Amino acid sequence: MTTSATAWTVTNPNSDGTFMVAVHTMSLTNTATGDVVSCATPQTSAGTLLSGTYSGDDFAEIGELWADYACSDATGTPVTVHQLPWRFQAESYDPAAGRTSGFIMSHSFTPFVVERPNCDYSVLEWFDPATTFMDFTYTNSSATLTVTAGTAPTALSVSTTSADGCGGLANDGDIVTFSATYSVTPAVTIQGS
Repeated sequence: MTTSATAWTVTNPNSDGTFMVAVHTMSLTNTATGDVVSCATPQTSAGTLLSGTYSGDDFAEIGELWADYACSDATGTPVTVHQLPWRFQAESYDPAAGRTSGFIMSHSFTPFVVERPNCDYSVLEWFDPATTFMDFTYTNSSATLTVTAGTAPTALSVSTTSADGCGGLANDGDIVTFSATYSVTPAVTIQGS
């Protein structure tokens, strides 16, 4: 059973607290245009989960992750997705499952910058801390990180599209959903109490 926690103990085999991710599945879907961008394991990723104990009344920041992904759309056109630094805020823990749940705060509330031929845009978190951050879970036994953002209440939206080239792919204000599952290396353990 998932319960709220006020302290989290992180154990990372790497003494410098670093980790990397490999992608099982990852996609950004524009709900207005139907455009789907799918991504593979990043060529570059940098995560930090330092061993230690972290505490907070409602949540605690335990680490961060950024990466650059080589992706493609449904037509096979190459797309680059830059994941700006995510900061993991742990909220609750399920001791039976060994699973931590929480939300992600992104750099400048911009989790992604998307680059495609003649079309660049940012994907923003709607600025409402009570409802609209992306959600994550981390499961110790499988070292699996899952991140999701749906249409409600955790909505993402397109912003600052380039002037030309986006066509029917993306428009300012379009709602975007996100879903991803990653393997974390080395296997980090997070326990809440």
